Amino acid sequence: MCQFTISFTQSAAELVATAKKAIEDRGGTFSGDTASGDFKLNNPIRIKGRYTLSGQNIDIVITDKPMLVPCSMIKNKLQEYLQ
Repeated sequence: MCQFTISFTQSAAELVATAKKAIEDRGGTFSGDTASGDFKLNNPIRIKGRYTLSGQNIDIVITDKPMLVPCSMIKNKLQEYLQ
């Protein structure tokens, strides 16, 4: 399991819309709102996670990932998706 926080500057609604589009465009699923939700990605690696929003931070917990994939790699990729 991985846990990390990413700061953002846009509104919570914009962040959620950006995340939803990025994940679904890559064949994943996204369910949530401006408070919390969950997501699943299968491309290029399979991960599952959940998030909560607090102020200008999104707290992410990865609940399922390949053992050999480092948390830092997942965090970096999710940061790209949120831009």
